Parts: sequence; structure tokens; C-alpha cells
Amino acid sequence: VFDFGSVDSGQTSSSVPITIYNTGSTATAAPLTISIVAGIGGTFTADIATIATAIPAGGSALCHVTFAPTATGGSSATLSVTDGSVTGTASLTGTGTIAPVFTLTPATRAFATTNVGSTSGDSPVTFTIGNTTGTDTLTVTGIAVTGDAADFPNTATAPPFNVNAGLSTTFGVSFIPTAPGARSATIAVTTNDTHNPTRTITLTGTGTGYALSSS
Repeated sequence: VFDFGSVDSGQTSSSVPITIYNTGSTATAAPLTISIVAGIGGTFTADIATIATAIPAGGSALCHVTFAPTATGGSSATLSVTDGSVTGTASLTGTGTIAPVFTLTPATRAFATTNVGSTSGDSPVTFTIGNTTGTDTLTVTGIAVTGDAADFPNTATAPPFNVNAGLSTTFGVSFIPTAPGARSATIAVTTNDTHNPTRTITLTGTGTGYALSSS
């Protein structure tokens, strides 16, 4: 059995080499016919339809097969190699999946004006990383904070971590201004979503009062 694993519907797997051996004591007939008998699910395709030359005793030949699922769920087919009246077969299997669709909400947050060194009254604010569409696991590979990062501490889990299909995870962000005036930061979350791998959150707030330090 040649298992192609999980492949997103509408995509094509990497090519899998399949070796055809002649274990007999004489050369095969020529040409050999290669075909794929469809089973269920997606399409399996061989890169050649015939092997033009005979395979000598103890020799081998190579073909490559790809899997392109057209729907979710299990797929199967049979690879058939015919030498005259003799046919050899191999089972092909794979699973069609739907790629994760990454959501990050809300996309912006303006925190309440807050005294320097104090925590804003609306902190913490909850943000949600979702994988609400698809059958694949969403993998969060990076979380980066730029700008006035120290003013917006967060409770996000350190990546990498996974969010299973149909589920979500949350983290909190607070606003503790370290200086007076306008403060801002951006949180960028990067995932394995092939269409929108990185989404961002824009954070803003205003610090009031004075920042004291020893001299």
C-alpha cells in the first residue's frame, strides 16, 4: 500500500516514486502497460502509461504517482502493471483535507486613557485565534510585538502551538503605559494558513501623568 497521507482538496501531492521489480528469471515482455483503476475520492496519476523496454530478470523500472484530492475524506485506487497476460497491482490511498483558515479577532483595540504605570480599566482585552473552517490543524508559528511593546503585555502562549479544526484559543492584552502621550503597538501572528499566513492586531492607548525615575 502506498499512502499519500493528507493533501488539501484542490492541491496536488508530492510525486511518490514506485519501483516495479521483475523478480522472475526471464525478462518481461515489452511494452508494459501502466494504468490506475479509480476507486473513491480524488485522482491518482502516474507519470507514464507504458514502459517501452523489457525489464530484465532481477531488474526494475520506475514510475511516479501523484494524488490530487477533489473532496475531503479517504481516497483509494489501484495501480496496475500488465506484462502480456500477467498483471501486478498495488493499492494507493490518501486523504483529502481542507486547509486551515486562520482568523484573529478583534483586529484593533483602542484602550482607555490611563495614568503612566497603571493598568487601564478595560484591561485585559481578549483576542481570539480561530481555526473555524477546514479540517487541518492550524499551527501558530510566531507571535511578534512591535512598537511600544512594553506598554501592551500579553498572555499569548509561546509558539509553536496548534489549534485543532473547528476550535479557537484566546489570549489577553493589557495596557500599562510607560510614558505619557500616544502609545501604540502591533501584534503579528503567523500560522500555516497558506492563503493568509499572517494577521495583525493594532493596539493604541494614551498615557497621562508623569513618568518618574531616579537620577
